[in-house]
Amino acid sequence: MSNGDRSLAIDFGTSNTAAAVTDPRTGIHTLSLTHHGNLMSSSVFVRSVPVRSLDDILVGDAAVNAADSDPSAFVPSPKRLVSMPAVSVHGTPVPRTALFAAVIGNVYQRALRHNNNAPPSRVVLTHPEGWSADLVAVLTDAAAQVGIDPSTVVTVSEPRAAAHFYSHNTPVTAGSAIAVFDFGGGTVDVAILRSTPDDEFEVVTAVGDNGLGGKNFDALVRGWAETQLADLNPELAEYLRGSGPDQLQARRALEESARRAKEVLSDAPSATVTAAGGPWRENLLLTRDEFEDLIAPQIEQAAALVRTALTQGRVPQDRLQAIYLTGGSSRIPLVHSVLGRVGPVATLDDPKTVVVRGALIATARSGRPAAAPTVPVRAPRPADTSNRGRVSGRTLTVLGAVLAVIAAAIGVVVYWPDFRSGEGTTASGGPAPSPTENDVFTVAAGGWFTCADSLGDVSCWGLNSSGQLGDGTTDSRYSPVSVELPGPASALGTGREHTCASLDDGETYCWGYNTFGQLGTGTTDPSAEPVRIDMPAAVSALSAGEDHTCALTEGGEGYCWGRNTNGQIGEEGTDLIESPYRIDLPTMTSLAAGGNHTCASTVIGDVFCWGANTSGQLGRGYTNDSDVAIADPLQVELPGRAAFVAAGRGHTCAALEDARTYCWGDNGWGQLGDGTSDSHPEPVQTSMAGRVVALSASLRHTCALTEDGVVSCWGTADWGQHTSAPGTLSTAASRVTLPAAATTITTGAVHTCATTVDEEVFCWGENGNGELGNESTTASAVPVRVPV
Repeated sequence: MSNGDRSLAIDFGTSNTAAAVTDPRTGIHTLSLTHHGNLMSSSVFVRSVPVRSLDDILVGDAAVNAADSDPSAFVPSPKRLVSMPAVSVHGTPVPRTALFAAVIGNVYQRALRHNNNAPPSRVVLTHPEGWSADLVAVLTDAAAQVGIDPSTVVTVSEPRAAAHFYSHNTPVTAGSAIAVFDFGGGTVDVAILRSTPDDEFEVVTAVGDNGLGGKNFDALVRGWAETQLADLNPELAEYLRGSGPDQLQARRALEESARRAKEVLSDAPSATVTAAGGPWRENLLLTRDEFEDLIAPQIEQAAALVRTALTQGRVPQDRLQAIYLTGGSSRIPLVHSVLGRVGPVATLDDPKTVVVRGALIATARSGRPAAAPTVPVRAPRPADTSNRGRVSGRTLTVLGAVLAVIAAAIGVVVYWPDFRSGEGTTASGGPAPSPTENDVFTVAAGGWFTCADSLGDVSCWGLNSSGQLGDGTTDSRYSPVSVELPGPASALGTGREHTCASLDDGETYCWGYNTFGQLGTGTTDPSAEPVRIDMPAAVSALSAGEDHTCALTEGGEGYCWGRNTNGQIGEEGTDLIESPYRIDLPTMTSLAAGGNHTCASTVIGDVFCWGANTSGQLGRGYTNDSDVAIADPLQVELPGRAAFVAAGRGHTCAALEDARTYCWGDNGWGQLGDGTSDSHPEPVQTSMAGRVVALSASLRHTCALTEDGVVSCWGTADWGQHTSAPGTLSTAASRVTLPAAATTITTGAVHTCATTVDEEVFCWGENGNGELGNESTTASAVPVRVPV
């Protein structure tokens, strides 16, 4: 057999990887990747760092098997981290290309063995429709790293591949529209394609949700099991909340049992979820009806994407020839019934391998890579920032992967919309606004002052008693003044009386109050001008609390410094730490400095908190006295995977991947948003409706930004900081009226600010120190424009 007659396709999925080959005699067939089937887990496990060869990385079942031995070295879904240049393992960055290469190389070697070590004439790599050229290059670079001849590599988008597979089996009339509904483990993507006379497909529009997929259903089943255990076996429930090696292993076993139960329920009327740990074991029966009740809101949300895509593509619903289903999660019966209300549903063969087989059909038909992808519309995001030339690749790290938002105690949110090349959308899904010289990236509200980053230029206004405005004086300012930095800024963090900024080159500078070492300079000397911090790695996001500061690196590592009286820096036995101290947690997606506590979310959706717990802000179900220091991160039990966290003075909030929002801790002013003013030391669901893409928590109020650009706030409005009448207490989310869709939100001590798609900054609330920046000291319950 000649290798000239053979092609290999690899579909590197979020949860699983599949491969297929062409054979001149038998046609297209999938390649066996494990001893039990044609799918291999996309997980990787880094055995040693630094990675000197791909032998240092385990993949597939071997990675899953090793995960419990060192959870911090386990990366369950490398594809979800494609926007991160590197992933931190034990403090050492491991390039993303190495993780991708380990998986692709494993598949390629299996293909070689399958063909007597003869290399294929063509290697086809699939990718999401929405990936930019830079992200697709991660795949092709990884292929080159494992020795695949670059001249043989072609790429094809996943929906095009699926469309070609289905049209290969079902006639599609030229000009007809079809929808490809790709429901995978971690994402859902919908593409509307139109058939062309030359047997190609053009993508009319593409939408997606990077936070919705089969893993959400796993989390819901796990949450259901944990709720059952709380009544049936509280000792086991408590055991599973522990952070020791045995507890982590038991929790992982529960997650795996939940995943298997989800898959069984695709065919069976019931399934068993097993929870075991220590001397306890419980077998819990979950019926399909119960399962469908759990997942129905998410299925409806996914189906709504098809309607959105049809609307944006100007395709009438009755002109849709078929909805083609791909991805393992599409096998769930409820998916079929819900999508059947949108249009005719077509499924052929195994949906998990449709893409990889279709990729071979697509490239065989054209003899070349598929046409360049169109600009996608990710589940509508508030702002267009796709053409902002100043943004460095470094800002696409952890934040880009999971919409991570870093929220400070009395201030900062750093929300980065999708900066990937060519992927911007407007809030309405219409034409993107053209960038102007006054584009505002973000705003950060501190104690009684505010700072903004406009195209890398930082300006601040308001109270300046400790030099927190960074202009070299201690004079308060009622309108923005420039901060002199050695380069363009990419992230801001504002605390009670200090400010920090990270630059495009990864360097970090801080200024202002420093009694507790919160500037991170190794001293307690204050500074009214920016001073450089000696960080061990480039910083991608910052969060400043009352008297401590935290930074997230581009590899997902966390560092904190400053006041440590309650262990909020993560170190025991010292009241302050003047230099960055590394937080011992797996790769993080967000890191939030609160009043005297700190919280973080990890790439697998876990949330950990440490520090003060006087109001239950650590989320463990109890409180501690004010003199108690809790330096070890404690896991917060949530009913699903967290996307990011925000920390206020005495409360904390988390946005889950399934679109729910939970808060816990002090609620004396309604800042938990659950409709009451009762404090809760354990998470309670807020009244927020819609998918939250940014959160900011402060002293007595909280604000959220949803994907449609709407800002809502709750808690006290002593000075109108959430646009209610001054003195008003709002225990449920209250919408803020802004002139345009918002792109960021940030809360100060008694004021709030937001940026909009019109590249403007608006602030409202108390203004006695000029923190609203409108050249006055008059408070305003109505957003006022800041002349940045």
